[in-house]
Amino acid sequence: MLCLRMVVLVALAAGCAHLPACPGRGGPRWSEWSSPHFRLLTDVEDDADAETLATQLEHFRAAIMAAAWRDVPEAGEPIEVAVLGSTSEADVFLPPHAEGLFFPYLGTGIVVVPATTRMERENVLKHEIVHALMRQLDLDRNAPLWFNEGMAMYLAMTSYEESSVEVTFGAPAPKALRLVEYRGLYPWSDLWTAPTNSNDHARLEATSWLFVHYLFNHERERFQRFQAGLASATDAKLLWARIFPDLATPEAFDRTLGRYLRGGAYAMYKARIPRPHFNFGTRPVPDAEVHALRALLCSMAKDHNDDAPALLQWELAQSLRQDPLNLRARMVERLFMRENVADLDTAQALTSKHPLAWQAWLVLAAAHGSRRDGKEFGVALERARALGFRGGAPTPTFPNVASPY
Repeated sequence: MLCLRMVVLVALAAGCAHLPACPGRGGPRWSEWSSPHFRLLTDVEDDADAETLATQLEHFRAAIMAAAWRDVPEAGEPIEVAVLGSTSEADVFLPPHAEGLFFPYLGTGIVVVPATTRMERENVLKHEIVHALMRQLDLDRNAPLWFNEGMAMYLAMTSYEESSVEVTFGAPAPKALRLVEYRGLYPWSDLWTAPTNSNDHARLEATSWLFVHYLFNHERERFQRFQAGLASATDAKLLWARIFPDLATPEAFDRTLGRYLRGGAYAMYKARIPRPHFNFGTRPVPDAEVHALRALLCSMAKDHNDDAPALLQWELAQSLRQDPLNLRARMVERLFMRENVADLDTAQALTSKHPLAWQAWLVLAAAHGSRRDGKEFGVALERARALGFRGGAPTPTFPNVASPY
């Protein structure tokens, strides 16, 4: 049975998954580009293209923070972004019809996009970076789907020139506008739950963008109160009804958004920001880390890719064969797959090798927890939190901006 399983895994890794080989087996070279707020992992081999990607990320963040969250404190941990060299490679991990994805886990997450043309990549990256920033800054806690998607679409329209100190935000999203005009508003009651198919999701996103656009232009003070209250809310819909009693029924929603759709002024705003200045740290990514990254991405693909569970096992085995103390691989093994959780020796070795990584201490906490070591579990968990696991919850604020033009 074991031999047959390994044969299946080998066959899968060789052909079915459509993934290129790792660098050590003749595949594309992987590199890491570290900047103040991002950790870019990519198999885009042209260093100039990779540096452009890394630069874009910092400029995107500066523009988006200026548009919505300039008073929010800095977050300590950089956002991970995986840019995959081809759409066929990305298709292994992304849901059908998805151009990119932010995969949240353990209080953090990773952005995954293919290296498409610059304009396409910019739009997708900005959208997913908003999701990542909301998770990083703890702004998506208890938030309904329409809020998360509407904010991502609204802020993804933020534009800037790298030679200027000015950013523009609030521009219409043409595709979303056309979709909601053609198919109508997504029902109010359904905005608070996840849709079951991609067509409904696209309509929900379009309606969410229009809703956030209206709120930002006409209800900024109450919208800010709603956003700030989400972190402690037990029921987002009840919070909404308390702050917006006049906009909490299907009739009021249809009337207000319908009027805005037919004759709304999609005002745009300008804000000035200091241009970001930064240096990069770069290094080649060894095969063990490439395999571990792929294992993580496979774990997010299990719901829409039937090959993902077997591929996950394969990638994880390859990573641990080359580096038994690979932190990402052990995190996936212990915390996602729930395998070998009680292995205390390996968990302790991880904290010795990675003493400042909260992931290592979380793995150790899981080991103690599975062994019912109450005191040791608490110590390890507290250490993980001290190093950044589940950080604080800053209060979001919109900036004072120039008049719309």
